[in-house]
Amino acid sequence: MEPIEGTKGNLLRYRIIPRKGGLGSVELYINNNLTYTYTQSQLQKEAKTKNYILEVNTDTLQQYFTGDKGNKNPIAIKPLIQGGGIYGRGRDSEKN
Repeated sequence: MEPIEGTKGNLLRYRIIPRKGGLGSVELYINNNLTYTYTQSQLQKEAKTKNYILEVNTDTLQQYFTGDKGNKNPIAIKPLIQGGGIYGRGRDSEKN
């Protein structure tokens, strides 16, 4: 999984690269709490590759951000391997 650079505004974009285990679902965590689960059908298929694109509008996540003003809110995105409970390499980021 890798972030896609050149993202505008409040949009986080990630390229998910399935390996031999395939891609099951993708989980989004805020402050270490599972917030959303995305299925393959909710992801964009990247043209001419086996990769997927996950786009997350942070405006839809604002209700889940808690804490004192000025604190960073960690967001973690973790893909699951198809047919199992094994996680692929995730990606952490911080968003206010």
